[in-house]
Amino acid sequence: MPAPNADTSLSSLTVLDWIGILLVAASGFFALAVPLFIAPVFRHLSESLGVSGSSLSSSLLQGWVPAVVGALPLGVLGFALAVPQSVMRRRILIVVAFALTVLAGVMLLFAFYGTLFAAAGAAAGS
Repeated sequence: MPAPNADTSLSSLTVLDWIGILLVAASGFFALAVPLFIAPVFRHLSESLGVSGSSLSSSLLQGWVPAVVGALPLGVLGFALAVPQSVMRRRILIVVAFALTVLAGVMLLFAFYGTLFAAAGAAAGS
């Protein structure tokens, strides 16, 4: 059995690499939990105030969009860890996955605040 190449081994990743991996995994799982736990609360808030949020913010919190937003960085991270490749390429993929989680966070915050502002506008108008 040939020895694994040290350049492609996961053991060559540093502590900062593993911190980035954990951060991407946690934020990806959070984005996957949004449609199950957080989005229904915002949807109920909007319905109880008789407000339908903007179509963009409501569509970002429903259906497959939050699942894809959470799964995409996790998929890139899984590819970075599962497929044998050089350490530099793994690090680039971890940074790409981190950038995708930042974009996912911005998108979900936009959706949450869009719903909250629509609800506040409806409460102030009534």
